[in-house]
Amino acid sequence: MENMFDFDDQCDISSSIENESQEVDAEFLLTRTALSEMCTETAKLKSMKTLSKVDGNDLSRLIIIMRRHIKDGIKLQLTSCQDDDEEQKMWKAFYMERILRSFDAALLVLHIMTAPHMPKKVYMEEIIELIVSLIRYNLQHNIFPEYDPLYKVEPDSKDSAMISTKAKRARSANKGKIFVELYNKICTAVSLLGDLMDIERLTDTIVLQISSVGTTPFFVENVSELQHSALKLVRTTFRKYLKHRELILEDIFASLARLPSSKRNLRSYRIQGDDYIQMVTALVLQLIQCSVKIEEKPSVLVEEEVSPELLKMDRELDIIGSYENALRTAQNFLSMFLNKCNTVGKDEEDYRPLFENFVQDLLVTLNKNDWPAAEVLLTLLGRLLVVTFGNRSNDMGLRVASLDYLGVVAAHLRRNSMLNKEQEQEDLLAIISEITGDEVAEREEIIELEEAGFKIEQTLQKYLLKYFHVKGKNDPALLLAKQFYLCQWIRDNQTELEKAYKATVPNGNDNDLQPTNIGSEDVTSLEEKKTFLFSLIDEDWSQLRVPNGFLDYEKANLVSKYLSSKRSFLKSFDVYLQQILRVLNETAVAVRTKAMKALSSIVAVDPNILARQDMQKGVHGRFMDQSTSVREAAVELVGRFILNKPELTHQYYEMIMERILDTGVSVRKRVIKILKDICIAQPDFPKITEICVKMIRRIHDADGIKELVTKVFQQMWFIPVEKSKMQQEDCLLKRATNIADVVTAFGESGCEWLQQLLENLIKNDDESDQLSAGAKQVLEACSQIVDCLVDRLLTIEEKVVEQSGGKATNSHRLIGCLTTLYLMSKFQPSMLVRHAATLQPYLSTKCNTQGDHLILHYVARILELVIPLIEHPGEAFLASMEEDLMMLIIKQGQTVVQSCIACLAAIVNKVTHNHKLVKDCFQRYFGFLIRVRNELIQNQSSTIQKSNRPLLQRSLFTLGLLCKHFDFENDLKPQNNDSISRQVYTIYIFFAKNSDEEISQKAIVGLGFLCIRYPKFLLEEGARDLYQRILSPVRASVRLKLQVLKNVQQHLLEEENALTVRDSSWKEKANKENLKDLGDTYSGTTSEIMQLYLKQMLETFLHPQSMVRLSALTVVNMILRQGLVHPVQYQKLVSVQIESSTGKLVSLSYYVMLDVMVRQFIVMSLTIIIVIESSGQNLHLVYSLYIVEKMWLISIYSARNWYQRIVKTMIFNVKYKPTPISTQENFPGKEKF
Repeated sequence: MENMFDFDDQCDISSSIENESQEVDAEFLLTRTALSEMCTETAKLKSMKTLSKVDGNDLSRLIIIMRRHIKDGIKLQLTSCQDDDEEQKMWKAFYMERILRSFDAALLVLHIMTAPHMPKKVYMEEIIELIVSLIRYNLQHNIFPEYDPLYKVEPDSKDSAMISTKAKRARSANKGKIFVELYNKICTAVSLLGDLMDIERLTDTIVLQISSVGTTPFFVENVSELQHSALKLVRTTFRKYLKHRELILEDIFASLARLPSSKRNLRSYRIQGDDYIQMVTALVLQLIQCSVKIEEKPSVLVEEEVSPELLKMDRELDIIGSYENALRTAQNFLSMFLNKCNTVGKDEEDYRPLFENFVQDLLVTLNKNDWPAAEVLLTLLGRLLVVTFGNRSNDMGLRVASLDYLGVVAAHLRRNSMLNKEQEQEDLLAIISEITGDEVAEREEIIELEEAGFKIEQTLQKYLLKYFHVKGKNDPALLLAKQFYLCQWIRDNQTELEKAYKATVPNGNDNDLQPTNIGSEDVTSLEEKKTFLFSLIDEDWSQLRVPNGFLDYEKANLVSKYLSSKRSFLKSFDVYLQQILRVLNETAVAVRTKAMKALSSIVAVDPNILARQDMQKGVHGRFMDQSTSVREAAVELVGRFILNKPELTHQYYEMIMERILDTGVSVRKRVIKILKDICIAQPDFPKITEICVKMIRRIHDADGIKELVTKVFQQMWFIPVEKSKMQQEDCLLKRATNIADVVTAFGESGCEWLQQLLENLIKNDDESDQLSAGAKQVLEACSQIVDCLVDRLLTIEEKVVEQSGGKATNSHRLIGCLTTLYLMSKFQPSMLVRHAATLQPYLSTKCNTQGDHLILHYVARILELVIPLIEHPGEAFLASMEEDLMMLIIKQGQTVVQSCIACLAAIVNKVTHNHKLVKDCFQRYFGFLIRVRNELIQNQSSTIQKSNRPLLQRSLFTLGLLCKHFDFENDLKPQNNDSISRQVYTIYIFFAKNSDEEISQKAIVGLGFLCIRYPKFLLEEGARDLYQRILSPVRASVRLKLQVLKNVQQHLLEEENALTVRDSSWKEKANKENLKDLGDTYSGTTSEIMQLYLKQMLETFLHPQSMVRLSALTVVNMILRQGLVHPVQYQKLVSVQIESSTGKLVSLSYYVMLDVMVRQFIVMSLTIIIVIESSGQNLHLVYSLYIVEKMWLISIYSARNWYQRIVKTMIFNVKYKPTPISTQENFPGKEKF
């Protein structure tokens, strides 16, 4: 020191320091070696606590000498370019030497100022401000650019823009030793500044500069040591200077806003274990924890002057006041942070991702013993969020974000409560056993210990503070956590004490807080607890002995969690859930939607939540919400619940199924996905079949729904099962059985869906004839299903025979399997070729029940498609089949006869060509009909003998079918000049005019079969007069009207199928051109026939019988679909029947009216008549849109513009007698839409 003084005396620097901006001459500065040695010696004296023995004037002079050394390196910037030449490197080394010398001088000064018992004169504010400027400048211009690539400013050049961030990071990784030395000195200087702030009260100007130095490093990468030093500095500033707290928080927000997007999710602060949080979160938590203070125990002299009770009261007030100040600071920080998450403008930063990350960090640090402020912040945050989203005057974006954050917090609380509580309980009992020295094995034993006077909570508090005392020797932050716990416990105890006093005051008089006998035990206990807590403040922790192994981080966490469980936050889940449920009735759609999503996040953690009554009520209400997004969120919520908790699927099944008819496409999609997951995850659910039926009915829905349904069933049914798993698992059997059950539920008349589904699956997107890989997989899966169904067929048959005592009978499952095999054969008959021999014996089944007839029917239909594909079938096999089929034709009923003749036609016409067998059968029935006709003519009577009636009816029916499937013109010689077909036609016309309605009907049936092969007969006078007479209103026979309409319908269907077969190129044409748009350009025979009978069929629309009107509508629908008659002919009269008792009629009526007439032909002028059967004679108009069957509501909804026109037309064109409009009760389901 004397050498320094001598050197200072030799230097005449009075003139040099007059100009502050002028650099100090090098000759007036000590060498760096001398300064470094002096700094080291000063640090040693400080550590030995002997620096205070040095004369104060000498220390002050030494600090003044250091001033010019500090100033010398204050604004020197080091350039870091890899292409520096030798001269630049020399200048860089020179500058670094000066900077390091300045920091040696600064460290020397800081060592002096932070040594104990220093005189006041050494704390020169000018020097402190100079040191702060030195640190701040070097951080911004030298350290941050070197350590964090995003702070590096590249020199202006053509290539500077091409340097990537990755290259910058690689360059920043190669830091020289000289930068490491500077970095270490700055870390030490920042740490010493923190010590200085704790020792000396500085001016606000210097504190502001120091705060900036402390907060900046938290937003820079790769400076973890500096961040820990800065944390100490900011923590001290925050604790000592209350007025600067808000400014520090504002500075943190400003730094957050400047963060680039790449750093907003950066979690670099490691807490115990493998968890990391953001540095800013660690900073805020530390600032809150350091905000509390506990004054040391007053000295003996002070205690003698003031009463101990008054000192204790003052000390308690100071502790509680500091804790409440910390709460206010936390509340202000959260309010400021959340308010900044408001609607983002063009020039504003988006704080929402930052706030979300902050919330996640708080949840990570919850129940960590060294972060007690996390629980406090989360408690305050929960209250703030509830108030924010509940206040309708707040911005909508802020309300929605608050709901989202509260959902995250509530979900974490639920997850935390579901952790392995049993293990935690065992660990806690083990800790208590170590402390007490007794074995504690049950929770009840803890209660017994507490009743016996052993204070479990107080003991755990004491040992937790001991843990902080021991660990805090190496980490001062733990000592702050220790103080925070003490202040929190004292304040909580005081709050409970005040409640207890108020509870004991008679008549609620707060002026007298003296305890009465009621509740006095609680007050006494709380007073004892307060005395215990204050004793912990002055506890000599070095004397407290703890069990071996107790001071463990995980055990301390467990104790901390147990103590926190008595506070409000961990008990607030129900409160938060109730608040979220409350806003489900908000008017704002965005709030309701976000509330549902928040509930979804909670249910994802614990599906049992939905078993609560309040949850069920709230969610069910949102299923009927007006907003599609809210309904979708509600469906998603319940869908997750159903999948995670199968035992409660029954409870919510009906609610889900109702939404498959939702008006929102997204809702229907969500429902279908959930139902698919149910089918896959819960294959034993008893309503799987019903689910599949409901989903399949959506195959005619919008394109998106149709595509989804196709994918769903492909995943469920048509993915091949690996051969190695076929024997081990029953998945293929369940799949095949499921398909069969669905087919059975639909019945044959409604099973077009399966063929359409399979066609959609194998349809190629391109025009190539080759199958795609996906189509080949579908065919392979179908083949597996067919094989499984055949095996299942045999198994079912064996069981049925066993159960019936050896007598074969029909089975529901057996018929379902055969129906499915028939539908598969329609799609790909080659899959059943190898099973033909297995199915053929079923033709010999004895018919005892209706089910037996169905078995024969489906077997015959399958063999009809399969036999022509068999290569080289055995003659004995074919002969046996022909014999069986002929026997069935002769003996069985209409359904079996129809399918057996079709099967026989396939065998004879395509394989055996055994026409003699068929001719014999034909001649037998034809001859019988001629004989009966001649007898009737000779007798001049229309009465038929009773004995001839059964054979006559069979002959009329069978002969028509034979003429439909076989050509007898060349095989049989006519008895006169007329052809065989004309002779048959003549016979049918004769019997159709018979007065016996039953015989007439059978003749009309046969005539219909005949005209399918020979359609021109329908244009002849006999058939025309017959059909028109029956369809005319004067003819009362409903039975004959229905049969004629059925004949026309069958004719249209067969003609459509035949046209598809004859013209294979038509399918490609139909994909590009809509047949309906062609109008009446198709002028074939069928079109001519329809023109002939159209007027009479339209007149049947007004028939009083609903079945007649339905049949007529079906025919008209087919005519319009095929484009056989132009719709302009319906301009004068389009009848639409609506009858509340016949849903099918209503559906078809609206389908024809909307889907065909309006959406496809756009007829501008319509006269619509609404016909409604009622108990009286009057006709009246009903608001028909609510009567429509559910399955067509979607079709109507999708054509809203068109049905609005229809309704307007109805209003202006329909004349009706005013009657009361039906009330809402008559239209169930209205409330669903």
